Amino acid sequence: MGAGVAAKDQLIEKQRLYDEWKSNRDTNLSTNEDDVSHETPADTQMSEEYRRKAEENRRKYPELAAFVDEVRKHFPGARVVSIKPMPEREAPATRELIE
Repeated sequence: MGAGVAAKDQLIEKQRLYDEWKSNRDTNLSTNEDDVSHETPADTQMSEEYRRKAEENRRKYPELAAFVDEVRKHFPGARVVSIKPMPEREAPATRELIE
């Protein structure tokens, strides 16, 4: 019985620590869309040409821009390195059925 009680106490302590961390995180996050900045610290060092292309891509692909904004809300230092379309492929099961 002692081991079960110790395990339960550890679980309760871990839950308490998680709840504390989550509470601190939530107070630091803003849910107001006006507070969301599209600029990161790296943006201050961007060339004007890069900045122009970034804004053009933002207008052309608003769904990707929204996704990147959502990622940056949770991971402020995130950078887009590359977004490439996936090549059209057959599903492996389809290929096996044809052969």
